[in-house]
Amino acid sequence: VGTFWVAPAPGSPPFVEVGSRVAAGDQLAIVEVMKLMNPVITEIGGEVVAVRARNADLVEFGQTLFLIRPDD
Repeated sequence: VGTFWVAPAPGSPPFVEVGSRVAAGDQLAIVEVMKLMNPVITEIGGEVVAVRARNADLVEFGQTLFLIRPDD
């Protein structure tokens, strides 16, 4: 279990939002576990169509955090 953060720092814009275009290897968010900041990295490129967690939500291993429509 960790805390989901949408931005690199309080008051900063989010890494991505619905409609953002991403490439494989882009950072989408951070999950904080015991004061360690773990980047959430996408393995595919495409368009972010949903963000399934809100800022500061507790999230679990295996939980879907983003839906991405892959590039053709």
